[in-house]
Amino acid sequence: MIYKEIIKAKNGTEIPIFSDGKSFHSKYNPEREAVQLVQNIEKSDFFLVTGLGAAFHIKELQKKFPDSFILVVETSESDIEFLKNLPEIKNIFNKKTQLCTLENIETNLQKFYLPAKYSTFSVFTVNSWIQEIDKNLLLKKINSAISKISADFSVQAHFGKIWQTNILNNLKFANQEKKFHLPTEKICLICAAGPSLEQKIEFIKKNREKYYILSTDTAFKTLSAENIFSDAVISIDGQMISYSHFAGKITPKTLFIFELMANHSAVKKIKKNTENILFTISMHPFEQLLNLSSKNAFFETDSTSGTVTIAALDFAKKAGFSSIEIFGADFGYINNKAYAKGTYLDKINYSKQTRISSAEKEFSRLMFRTELINISENKKTTETLRFYKENLFSWCKKNCCKIEKNENSYKISNSCKEKIEIKNEPFNLKNFFSQIQNPKNSEQLETSLLPYISWLKNSGKNSQNNSFNDYTKLALKFILRYNL
Repeated sequence: MIYKEIIKAKNGTEIPIFSDGKSFHSKYNPEREAVQLVQNIEKSDFFLVTGLGAAFHIKELQKKFPDSFILVVETSESDIEFLKNLPEIKNIFNKKTQLCTLENIETNLQKFYLPAKYSTFSVFTVNSWIQEIDKNLLLKKINSAISKISADFSVQAHFGKIWQTNILNNLKFANQEKKFHLPTEKICLICAAGPSLEQKIEFIKKNREKYYILSTDTAFKTLSAENIFSDAVISIDGQMISYSHFAGKITPKTLFIFELMANHSAVKKIKKNTENILFTISMHPFEQLLNLSSKNAFFETDSTSGTVTIAALDFAKKAGFSSIEIFGADFGYINNKAYAKGTYLDKINYSKQTRISSAEKEFSRLMFRTELINISENKKTTETLRFYKENLFSWCKKNCCKIEKNENSYKISNSCKEKIEIKNEPFNLKNFFSQIQNPKNSEQLETSLLPYISWLKNSGKNSQNNSFNDYTKLALKFILRYNL
């Protein structure tokens, strides 16, 4: 604890005293001091306030900026418990004013500070409190959180419209009840499209019967070119390039697993060839709202890692496979190759090569777009690919799965007995649109639209003076067009 006692100021108000005898507030008139602290503060949509104290400064901040969100950070839970005895603390917190500790400030900033909703961010510093804590630790945690929030906002600002459009278009095909029974007694073989997949082709052919092959969309063409039938294929990317993964003949018996925000053109192509389609949802807030409103009509997979390989692994575990193997997940470039042969990049790069611009040049451009990190004589990686690899091991730890690496493959043992029924329930799009227009659901709706609002704010097509409510109305207007 950094506090030792509560005393009365000269005007009779109770204030906390630090362990070194210094006071958080003025010992004469803390209320007047709080007014002076806040009077020169400029407006911000989101305030991070350092130090709770007796909360006089927070009360004044609420008065001056009633529409702003305030996140207050205090040193520890024990200090918070100590300060709760002060009278102002009892009525200071609500939906727009939240409290966290120095330990969990990163988590809370990521939870509450939403750039799509709050355009401006400010730190309200109480110097007396800052002098009692590790300033470098606080700064490190704030910077780390803001860095993650910025990266997340950047992705949402870029893909927000693509995701929203794909979800709404794909929902038109998610109106039939289907159940899928998978042979979970087999080994689920997940095939990624790394260069080492080529070395496993003959092995897969010889041992085909013991595997249920779950291919990533990137590896699907590579396997098909070798006459290897994929029992299932999973696709999560909303970009148009995903359509290229499904060029050529489609086998109707294959199960095609599409996240709702996956590329709609790819879904349409598959729909023409087979009804064997399973839609899944991720942590995208609009997809979560869809599932909530339809009593969990969709199977949920974890694609937060950003890689389809881990999304496939999450699906396999939840489907009930106890033994899972992964081929082709190299998380690096082997012998200067980025992908196994036969992927969509082969067709793209070789079809447009010229005498002065070869396909090899395009593959090199791909590999050298970021700094390479040497792993061995014949293998290199990047920070992004290393991040994906770390996510694989983190996923296994989080899901109580044992993982073993064997050269360029992985074996995962799933000891969890939980098995989720794989199904699509009928989804009524018209009923959903009626529900989300109910004022009672306004808060959930706002949250669900944040990725698309991020795109709206970043697109430059709308006035910078638009309020969050204005952007929410624009986003709602966009999705209601699909009610037709």
